[in-house]
Amino acid sequence: MSAEHDNQPSRDAGFTLIEMTVSLVIMGTVMAALALAVSVTLLATPTASDRIDDSRATRGLTTWLTQDTTSTPNVIPAGPLGGMNTSPTGAASGANDCGGTGQNIVHMTWTETFESTATYVANYRFVGDGITARVARYTCSRQGTGPFTTARAQFLTPKLDATTPPIGDFDTTANLLSFTLTGQSGETVLIETSSRNPLDFFP
Repeated sequence: MSAEHDNQPSRDAGFTLIEMTVSLVIMGTVMAALALAVSVTLLATPTASDRIDDSRATRGLTTWLTQDTTSTPNVIPAGPLGGMNTSPTGAASGANDCGGTGQNIVHMTWTETFESTATYVANYRFVGDGITARVARYTCSRQGTGPFTTARAQFLTPKLDATTPPIGDFDTTANLLSFTLTGQSGETVLIETSSRNPLDFFP
């Protein structure tokens, strides 16, 4: 019995050289495919820095935009007491009072009276260099009917897609200003804010 048992083939003999070679080739092919899939996914996913820039862009923009639309009457085009102009070309009268560069997104004017009447302007423009772009806020003011002075510029949004300028749209029924920002990462953010000028509610 012992001799017969010793002559039987062992089930623990292991893999043959051919089996090991085939297994390694299959594993190598699978790993290469997985590595390619992971690298393509990582390249297509926006980097953390791009997403942080997009977040900062919306935060800085909405801070000032909300303040300015709160002051601006719900009027398109602007009237004697102010209003909005969302013409991209800025061709309409008063669409670039502060002398800013780039394309007009929204031009806002409003008046305040304290001893004398002053007119204020906040003009948001899309400024690009062909590769990257930013939204700039230009502000200026004037007393009475004099020229606009004290022009200042603030760049609010870094690393926007220069080929996709945001187009401003103002819904006079809902008092809602909206436009979409497109970051270099390809992600888009909808910006919305409402006019809350007292003239809209207490004529």
